[in-house]
Amino acid sequence: MAFPNLWSQYELITAAKLNDWNTKLSVFEKDTVNNYGIAAVSRIGIGTSNPQNILSISSSSTQNIDLTITSSNSTVRGGILLQHFGDNGSSTPNFSHIGVIQFNGKGTNNTTIYSSAAIDSTIGTNGTLNAAGDLRFFTNTGSGLSEKLRITPEGRLVVNGSSINGVLSIYNSNDSLTNSTLVLENETSSSSFSRVGIQTYAYNAGGYFSGLSISSFVSRGSKSSPQALQAGDRMLAIFAHGYNGSIYNSAFSLMVFADANFSSSNMNTVVNVNIAGPNEGSTSTKWKFEGTGAFSFAAPVNATPSNPAASSEVKVYLRNNKIIFMYNDAGTIRYKYLDLTGTGVTWVHTTTAP
Repeated sequence: MAFPNLWSQYELITAAKLNDWNTKLSVFEKDTVNNYGIAAVSRIGIGTSNPQNILSISSSSTQNIDLTITSSNSTVRGGILLQHFGDNGSSTPNFSHIGVIQFNGKGTNNTTIYSSAAIDSTIGTNGTLNAAGDLRFFTNTGSGLSEKLRITPEGRLVVNGSSINGVLSIYNSNDSLTNSTLVLENETSSSSFSRVGIQTYAYNAGGYFSGLSISSFVSRGSKSSPQALQAGDRMLAIFAHGYNGSIYNSAFSLMVFADANFSSSNMNTVVNVNIAGPNEGSTSTKWKFEGTGAFSFAAPVNATPSNPAASSEVKVYLRNNKIIFMYNDAGTIRYKYLDLTGTGVTWVHTTTAP
């Protein structure tokens, strides 16, 4: 098989030109249209005689298309460098996207190419290559690529949004309650480590803003046009669920509600403590802390509580229309109570549960 004479620079080497349809490498490099009507585009094709990009790799076999870069020298690395330079050849980019890795595939009609995901790096327009830059990750939910994750130059992480409000910012626009914004799960087989924990460390503490802070910001209306809360709107909820043999059910919850229509001069709030007691299959509100400072028993107990520890605790509860103090006097369980339905104010002492 005779190879054709090459012009200066390089020219297209195709299967037709070599009279060999098994050719797997094509190289383009000409300043003018050559004898075969191919314009100069400086392309390399592997497995294709019609490369559409600077480097095109194609295979119709069942073998995976893998690119392997190996270095056998411990002082030399193997890698891929994505680099962009301005039109004038300087190191000043003329747009913000420095490098992009995109994942494309054809649809079932085998004509339209779809993008399923992408990764890109950006810096400020007309910045330098040493300028701060983001690393962004995109996925396609069926209506095109959209940003889902961003790592900022400062090491901050932004999930499903672009506004940066902390080291970790997570946004959720899904209305379904089952799609929680953050889920932590432990599937260890060891019962000794079947917990999920969050640990925080704060150093150089001093003053009002030290330590762990949990803030909940709630409004009616939209993010761009918030509106005042109304009575009954919940601002915070903390739940503890336990498996009861058939489902996970709430055994405890702490809830904070607006107790009035909010205004700049009235933000009356109520805190409900809900817990499941003996012979209860779900929680009910047991205590309330009101914005007025009042504390209330929201529900009477349905059974006498267990004995308090000797000389170290006192139990206070509401039952049978009585406020009852229960304590352990060196092994003797004593009760002092006030009957709320009576007209007198005399406290009664007994060793029998009222």
